[in-house]
Amino acid sequence: MFLSLTQIDKKYYFTWDNGKGLRHKGFIKRNPKLIQLLNNWQQEYRRICDLHPTRMQVAIRKSTDPKNSRQKLNNLFSDLVRHLNLWLRSSEDFWQAERKARQQTSSSLTLIIDPNSYLALLPWEYCFLGQDYL
Repeated sequence: MFLSLTQIDKKYYFTWDNGKGLRHKGFIKRNPKLIQLLNNWQQEYRRICDLHPTRMQVAIRKSTDPKNSRQKLNNLFSDLVRHLNLWLRSSEDFWQAERKARQQTSSSLTLIIDPNSYLALLPWEYCFLGQDYL
């Protein structure tokens, strides 16, 4: 099964394709909160990298940063994943199409995302959609 997401203006158009010629299409509105959460997480990650350029993983694991980087990074990531799930669940069109496609096949999910969109940077493997098809 394939899920294709493409950004056009302020909407994300999706196509669920069962790989057997049956397609279900629709759109999800843009979510500025999701973009901001992604930016926040990336900035914190970069900040830690700048503090500990040669020991990034050690710095996060041991929380050697006085601002408790590990906890902050984990919290930002959790917020990002939670909002990704909320955003996906907010579109009834998306779920109707997903249910129809799932009923017609039991194959794994291949996600195709516009590489020029911030969607390509989201942690899809951690959202419930990714978990369902692992």
